Amino acid sequence: MQKLVNESGFKEKLFSFANNNEFIYGVSAGAIILGNDIKIASYPGENYVHLKEFGDLNLINDYSIWCHYKSGRGEDEAEFFEKANQKFLLLYEESGVYFDRKTLWPIGTKYEEIV
Repeated sequence: MQKLVNESGFKEKLFSFANNNEFIYGVSAGAIILGNDIKIASYPGENYVHLKEFGDLNLINDYSIWCHYKSGRGEDEAEFFEKANQKFLLLYEESGVYFDRKTLWPIGTKYEEIV
């Protein structure tokens, strides 16, 4: 998806919308690309399309977004967060966030921030 966003000119459209305070809605991969780094979508590390760039939209205040998050995956996940050295929004299946360019507003029953 990142490849298509970059090659199609959609990235510039997203920046234009964001700069004009327009509403942008992303679900699943569409939400992930709005974040700082899309590598989270390939946890624990698969890269089937051999991407070399992992995102530069960064429209959600330096957060990388993990959609469809399920807790309790064990020590590997904790180690991943420690080594990643970045901020994460963990969005459970029943949740989302609204970001007004200043504040994150939770929607649904559960999300977590790892800073």
